[in-house]
Order: sequence, then C-alpha cells, then structure tokens
Amino acid sequence: MKFKLYWADYARYLPAPNKPFVEFAEQPTTAPIKKRLPKGVRARHLNFQDERSPFFCWPDSLFTATFAVGNTKPTIISKRDRSKTFVLGDSGGFSLISGAIPYSMASWRQATLAWQEAECDVAIIVDVPTRAIDNPASGYSSLQQCLDATIDNTKFAINNRTRADLKLLAVYQGRKKPEADAWAAATQVYQPHLEGMAIAGHTRLEIADWITRFRDMMDRSLFDTVRHIHFLGTSQPRFAVLATALQRALRKHVRNDIDVTFDSSTSFTFVHKFGQIITGLEASSKISV
Repeated sequence: MKFKLYWADYARYLPAPNKPFVEFAEQPTTAPIKKRLPKGVRARHLNFQDERSPFFCWPDSLFTATFAVGNTKPTIISKRDRSKTFVLGDSGGFSLISGAIPYSMASWRQATLAWQEAECDVAIIVDVPTRAIDNPASGYSSLQQCLDATIDNTKFAINNRTRADLKLLAVYQGRKKPEADAWAAATQVYQPHLEGMAIAGHTRLEIADWITRFRDMMDRSLFDTVRHIHFLGTSQPRFAVLATALQRALRKHVRNDIDVTFDSSTSFTFVHKFGQIITGLEASSKISV
C-alpha cells in the first residue's frame, strides 16, 4: 500500500526509526537473518520508504543526528531515493543534555549540520531543551542558559549553512506558557533567516497558544519565510486532526506551500526495548479535552 496516495492535504506523520532498524532494513538477508524472518520475508522488505516494499510504503520519516553522526554503516536513510522520499533531520538535543553524545556543543553542532546538509530535506537546529533545567546532570540550570546556547547554535547554522535547498527550522521550547513566550520572543528575530519552526517542549501541543504566536509573527512580518512547521514527539490522533486543520488554514490564508508535520518514535521503541508491536488504535466513546 502506498499511503502517499491517500493523505492529500493532511498534516504528515513522520515515523522516527532507531539505529538498529535503519541498519537492519538495509543489510543483505544472510542465512542467519533469514532464519529469524518469516518465510519469504527479506530484511529489505522492512524498508518502509522504498516503494518496492511488498508490505507498505511510507516515504516520509524523521531521523536523529544521535544515530546518524559518525555512523559509517549503510542505512535506509543514507541509501534512500531522495527523489521519492523525505527525511527531516533532528538535532539530537535531548540526547545531548542526557549525556548520550560524547561531543562538545561546538563539535556536535558542526557535525550535525554537516550530516543534515548531506542527507536531509529539512533540518532542526541543535537546541538545548528546557527539560534540561530539571536534570542536574545536564549542566543547564536556567531557562536563560538553555536559550542562550540555542540562540548561539542558531547563529552558527545561519552563518555556516551551504545548501540553499535545505530548510532549516528554528527551535521553540518552554515548559510552561511564560517560558514558551519568552523563548519565542527571543527566537523570532532570527526567523526571517530560516525556513521553518520546530515546536518542542512541554507546551508544544498547546495549539491555540501557538496560533496566537503565529499571528503575532505575521503582524510583524516574521512569518514570511516559514515553509515548514514541525511538532516534535507526538502521534496522538486528535493532534493529527488539529495539525491538519492548521496546515489547511495556513495554506488557504497565508501561503499554499506550508507543510505541517509531527513525529513519534514510540512504535520503534516498543519493539526494540519491550518486544511489543503496536497493531492499531482502539476507539472510545469517551472524549477528553
């Protein structure tokens, strides 16, 4: 099944595969691997971005620099047909503050930008998530520290980018509305130099607040270059409806080439960590707001 034929003008969900998956689906099906798979199934059949897959084709994905930078093994991301697929490159900010990345900030942002320009269509600038404030081991204890580091990385990306067709997204963070407002006020001044926005942090799903910020940016001509808006870390069906409504409204009233996307790594995490498979949704008559 080719899902691209069915989503028309819907906001697009980007599955976020992990490193073991993208490597496994690109490797040859050796005899040991063949024994682990159902009869007739090959490793490459799991490459959901390949339209030749006998299972289904979902051409869009999000992949993080955490898994990509320094990895020399072929993956379904590095070997994809770029004329038929789409990859949004995440910067791995959360992994950076959790200590999972053995790089300095200066070397990480440089390596991340290089990978994004080599393999991605849209890229998120390296940020320091505000959740770092609640993690003593992160080295960041205040909103201002997180913001200053992210602004510095934003300036670096603007000044060192080399690919004109790569859409760079400014990152917006915040644990609560006052933090999100302060972060947005400081970041918006750089938005005219970038092609989109990555909405992150605990307030990322507060769509009404973000619409208010978008309108304020439009009134001050800070939204003119925005072509892509991505909401990080969610796959809630009800949010997909809101994201689709947002995309349709922006395309109707602002410009017709704005894309809205959202992502989640949950399904890959469940398989890798717990050996569990998500098979679908269970409908309920109860509606929570």
